[in-house]
Amino acid sequence: ADTAITVCLSPEYEFMKAAAEKALEAAINLARPGVKVSQLGAAIQQTIEAMGFKPIRNLTGHSIGRFLIHTGKSIPNVASLDGSKLKPGELYAIEPFVTLPEAEGRVFSGPCGNIYRVVKPKPPKQEPARSVMMQILERFKSLPFTPRWLEGGKEALEGFRQLVEKRQISCYPMLVEASGKPVAQAEHTILVLEDRVEVTTL
Repeated sequence: ADTAITVCLSPEYEFMKAAAEKALEAAINLARPGVKVSQLGAAIQQTIEAMGFKPIRNLTGHSIGRFLIHTGKSIPNVASLDGSKLKPGELYAIEPFVTLPEAEGRVFSGPCGNIYRVVKPKPPKQEPARSVMMQILERFKSLPFTPRWLEGGKEALEGFRQLVEKRQISCYPMLVEASGKPVAQAEHTILVLEDRVEVTTL
């Protein structure tokens, strides 16, 4: 499952946070087998704009697989021509992103964040990189992780550094709104059943 909330450090953005949550609620209420992902995107966009904000158009929700956070299908945050439909047995993260009306409404990749993924899973011969890679593969499989979760103290961090240097693991960049405006997000994962959807992250 995949989920996210926004914590406002300034009360002036609480209404923007609420717009993300309302857009998420609107999409979940509409979701069921046979509904087009474009309909979900339209509901998200309409809700956000009705509250006076702008959706981030180049970020989407996504299908989820076993130990795979992104598996190919997207849930847009704006109206689109995507004719893909929700099907029973599928798992989706729906995640509206909201910004101010004067913002550009798109993001770009900024500097490295603190979340990583394995790109070359073969454990190297060199220690402590080898032990750290084995730990990552055993504990996190192909899922994202952060170095603070590693066990082994300074030695584990040295092994982690070696893996980054060898480009066996890479970071997810921070996403920055193109005009520098703040962004709010709300996210839940839904499981599509035969006659309804179930939220798995409540």
